Amino acid sequence: MRKRKILVFALAVLLVAIAATGTAAYFTAQKIARNVITTGGFDIEIVEKMINDEGELVDYPEDEIKVLPSKDPISKIVTVQNNDADAYIRCKYVITVKDSEGNEVDYPEEHIYVQSATSSSWLTKEEDDGWFYYKDIVKTGDSTDAIIDEVIISEELTTCKNCTIDIDVIAEGVQADNNGKDVLTAEGWPTAE
Repeated sequence: MRKRKILVFALAVLLVAIAATGTAAYFTAQKIARNVITTGGFDIEIVEKMINDEGELVDYPEDEIKVLPSKDPISKIVTVQNNDADAYIRCKYVITVKDSEGNEVDYPEEHIYVQSATSSSWLTKEEDDGWFYYKDIVKTGDSTDAIIDEVIISEELTTCKNCTIDIDVIAEGVQADNNGKDVLTAEGWPTAE
């Protein structure tokens, strides 16, 4: 009889436990709210134009331009267009001179002049890292002032017959929102050391 009471008691405890579990499951619920957050980005574009012989502003030709060294400037108007979010922009240019066989040659820097009439729009850092920083935030859809307006190849560069002069313009941008108080204090530049 005692075994029977223990068995009945154990069965009663088991039924209460099952009932309690069922009740707990009945009074709980789970919801999942999925929030997708994407980070913004932006797209910048280097725009090269020139003023042709008729005085019209046209796209810079993709082919080579053949010139003779002279005092006359060659029109090369380079700006940076911001196609997305507000950004700080910086640029630099690298000049490479190659002889007729494609070998890179040294040249006196004063023989190739790269000029900008709007240089007050572009700043340099005190430690001169080689970059020119556009002083204003470039809004979506806007462009910088020209970083380059013209190039002059000095008559003194006569030792380089049939040379090729490459002027590579490099532009970088970082978000302006929540990124420093101005372009010189902004962080996150793609090639920053």
